[in-house]
Amino acid sequence: MDQRQVEDLILELIADGQHRDAKHLRAELEALGEELPIDSLFAVEVLAQVEDRCGVTLSTDPERAAAMKSVKLFAAAIVAELEKVQRASAGGEMPA
Repeated sequence: MDQRQVEDLILELIADGQHRDAKHLRAELEALGEELPIDSLFAVEVLAQVEDRCGVTLSTDPERAAAMKSVKLFAAAIVAELEKVQRASAGGEMPA
């Protein structure tokens, strides 16, 4: 998955939880800022679903907590973890 696909997944899950349309939610968040700022509670609510669908697990460090403040940062953290897993798989290593 690429950055945009993960962003779309996050927005879809948040929108579903709020019984809203993901495209409208994206437009609203874009109006608030380039990073698509969100309440971190929304991100936490969908974190497990995003991890399940992407097949990764995010660590619970301060850097990851900061990523939960915007859709773009949240998606970037997921993409970075996906890339780490792919590199480890290609090299036969276990991800850190």
